[in-house]
Formats: sequence, structure tokens, C-alpha cells
Amino acid sequence: SIYWAKVWFADLGDDVCRSLAAYTHEEINMQMCGFKRKYFADNSGKRSSMTFLASKVLRTKKPLDSAYSNKGGWANVSLNTWLNTRFYNGLPTQIRQLIKLVKVNSSIGNQSTEISTSNCYVYIPALIEVSSNNNNEPYINEDTAIDYMVNNTDRIRKDYTNTAVSYITRSPNVESDIYYWYVQDNGSTSGYGMATQDYGILVEFNI
Repeated sequence: SIYWAKVWFADLGDDVCRSLAAYTHEEINMQMCGFKRKYFADNSGKRSSMTFLASKVLRTKKPLDSAYSNKGGWANVSLNTWLNTRFYNGLPTQIRQLIKLVKVNSSIGNQSTEISTSNCYVYIPALIEVSSNNNNEPYINEDTAIDYMVNNTDRIRKDYTNTAVSYITRSPNVESDIYYWYVQDNGSTSGYGMATQDYGILVEFNI
């Protein structure tokens, strides 16, 4: 959707105009999903107060990356960059001031159990967060399970039309050098998500 308004570049300046155009404004409802789940990125050893997970996916669907591979994992994909620039910059200033930069773990893909860390304001869930049954390496080292994600029904997420859709996680499938784990529209998990395919984006952040 395009909304027309008289916005004068000379009055607002480059920074404000870029902020207004960063991301299409939409209502995003967040649910608190845990206390002290993430370490701050400043190496202070302190944890975030609360973590929030969206109740619905974003209006836009996006792929993780344009590469036909899971090499590098979450730290290497373009969706990570997009969420922490275009999307983050489009949030209201009051919200951005609350959101903390935290350490986000993910395996490096390419059939490796090695874990890398990204500094993120906004990210997407790991497999273990939405499915506690996957408690083997490397998934157990990417995050911890969310209490209310117990079964398929709990995992189902809908879009703005109230239609259940599949959404991607940040977890590469350790048995593959191509696939990622994702949650299907019926709430079941699958390890055969392509990085290049458009999925629902379920955002998560910390305060």
C-alpha cells in the first residue's frame, strides 16, 4: 500500500525522510515469551529483562537469503541484515529506544555443529525455541525452549488475513548443507526449508 502525504525533504532532512520510508508501517502484536533469555551484546555479562515474540508474521514474506546454501547460518543471511536495518529503522523511536542489542546464537550451517553469534536488535526464532523436542546439538546451543510452544497448535502463526502460514527459523538443518528448519502452516516442523524461498517472518526482540 502507498500512502500519499506532503512531506518536504527540505524541512525534515535526510535522516527523518529515510526513517519514514524505511519500512511500511503495520500493527505488530508482541507476546512476552521469557525473562533474561539473551545476553547483551556489550559483553557486560548482563541479560535482557524480557523477550517478546510476535503473535503473527509480518505482512511481507521474504527469503532468508539469495544463496542456495545454509553455509554461515543466521550470521550470514540477508534477512538478518534487513531486519536490523530497514525493519528496525522503521520502528517508532520510542520502541527502538527500548529494544536492546543482544547476542543471538545459530549454528554455522554446512553440516557443522559449531555456533556463531550475531549482534541483533531483531531476529527470528531458533528451532529449539519453538520445538523443545529438538534438544540435540547444535540446536540445544542456539537458544532455549519457549514455555508456551508445546505442540503443533501452539506453533501455528497467521498473517494479516488470519490465514495460517509457514514461517522460517534461523536454524540450519545440521544434516544438510542446503536446508533450514521451518514451521509449516499446520504447526509441524520440517527440516527442508530452502533459504531462497519466501516464508512468513516471525520477529523477536528483547528489552
